[in-house]
Amino acid sequence: MVEGDQRAEEALPLFFLHIPKTGGTSLTVALKAFYDAESVITDAGNISVEFIKAHEHRLHSAAFVHGHAQHAVMSYLTGRVRAITFLRDPQAQAVSNYLHVVRDPGNRLNRAAIDLGFTKFLITFWQFAVFQVLSLDVSITRDSVRFPEELEGRVGQVFTLLEKMFFVGCLEQVNQICPLLSLLLGLPSCLTLPCLNTAVENGVDGETIARLRAEYETLQSDARIAHLLALERAVYNKAASLRSRYERQSVEQAFFAAPPHSRSPYAAYAAVDGAVYLAGNWRPVETTPAGPGWWTDSDECSTLLIDLVPAAHALEAEIYVTHFVNRLVFEADGLVLDHSLWATPDGNRYISVDLRPLCRQRRRRIVLTLRLARDGAPERPPYYPALALRGFQLV
Repeated sequence: MVEGDQRAEEALPLFFLHIPKTGGTSLTVALKAFYDAESVITDAGNISVEFIKAHEHRLHSAAFVHGHAQHAVMSYLTGRVRAITFLRDPQAQAVSNYLHVVRDPGNRLNRAAIDLGFTKFLITFWQFAVFQVLSLDVSITRDSVRFPEELEGRVGQVFTLLEKMFFVGCLEQVNQICPLLSLLLGLPSCLTLPCLNTAVENGVDGETIARLRAEYETLQSDARIAHLLALERAVYNKAASLRSRYERQSVEQAFFAAPPHSRSPYAAYAAVDGAVYLAGNWRPVETTPAGPGWWTDSDECSTLLIDLVPAAHALEAEIYVTHFVNRLVFEADGLVLDHSLWATPDGNRYISVDLRPLCRQRRRRIVLTLRLARDGAPERPPYYPALALRGFQLV
């Protein structure tokens, strides 16, 4: 559990502004696991200014506040919490949100959603075309927008809100941002998001989802609504662009500035000239005859945190299994790093990543991302992970 005395004196409560159908239920469950039940503050999944005022005495450093934000909540809480939020690709969010309304007979728009169908519903109830923008706008304003033009005029304030928040993530980047958020929050282990409340879980077939996504694509050239879809996309793109800032600045605060030899919550391979921490998109360690090894968990980016010593100029590792991998790219601090592959006479394969550009910058701790591409992966289960590494060395 997160204890108050484990945090710096100036630490603020955590507030998760939950925008519906963005993976927020999963993130809430993952975060609640690190907090005592009495420190979790919510009003049945909602947060209003009136509710916060009534629970003011509970806003201590180890509190976790979460919910759908009602009017002016962020304006009231600014400077008093560390606010985080998740956004989702607009097409996926719109489809998921529509299906949620269709499945909920208690929703006042349930009958309209069923009768109109997806395309007419989005055009008629334009708020669902800009749902994420509107949710953020509500959190900083006292009055509801009546017309799309009002919202367009306030989008600058939404951009400013995203800039000022402690952390903004996108569901599509979950493998990259969970390690970053875990570091920033000082969690004892890396956040793992369960897959909860999905359309597929609720019985919606893949064909229906694909059809609705195709309708959304068509709407992007419909003059009645295209400008609103573009607005939603622009705000999403802004949120997605913030990840590089967290890697460059916020991770420095949480990882780079840590004292030498300080304990990390991530799986570590102690190399001779430093340590390598496997911080995102890696499966749990497995035992092999030649020592511990790690598989990439999916084909998304994998993250390594490297604690260097001055003498180290390369990261080396043995590739002990690959499945259909045809391209590897290593990036750190905005640079694409050179790497080389070789095999020994006994058939073992190795990789070496050139860290000298980072050493010239006198960086002692770095965030290294591994991107891979696959060719001819299996079309049917089992879907094997792409790559397994072991024997990390900093040389």
